[in-house]
Amino acid sequence: LLRLKYFGASAVADMSYADLLLGFQLGGLGATQAGLLFLGGLYLILKGVIRWEIPLTFLLGTVFTAFCFRMADPALYADPLFHVCTGSTILAAFFLATEDSCSPHRRLPMCLYGLTGGALVVIIRIFGIYTDGAPFAVMLINLLAPMFGLIKTPPFGTRKEDK
Repeated sequence: LLRLKYFGASAVADMSYADLLLGFQLGGLGATQAGLLFLGGLYLILKGVIRWEIPLTFLLGTVFTAFCFRMADPALYADPLFHVCTGSTILAAFFLATEDSCSPHRRLPMCLYGLTGGALVVIIRIFGIYTDGAPFAVMLINLLAPMFGLIKTPPFGTRKEDK
């Protein structure tokens, strides 16, 4: 991420995704071995410990935002898969953002919570002074979680009556 931030996308073009997924890179715990973190997150989803909405939309928000920046200037911004496989993105998506005491509990608020967090990861990485924006993105969406929790969808099968 340091090479990307200061030297552009061409500086990280030689990194293979297998190395990023398997952890053959320098970095702290949780910032490397994205493949094993992803498998651990899938295990938690399959066991019912966490719900799938927040991790999926967090990763989709990261991919979509990185894709938009990549389309704007491919020489300056890395591709979306690089943003997913580096830093603490997988750790944040499966283990930090899904903390039950901070995250919303209904489907639409969870999806908005995850999309916002994923988008903030890329925005903080590109415009912020920190190389990895995932922990800061989770802190910011935790501030927004009460507002997301206010979103209520009508129950299935009901009709809004005109007054």
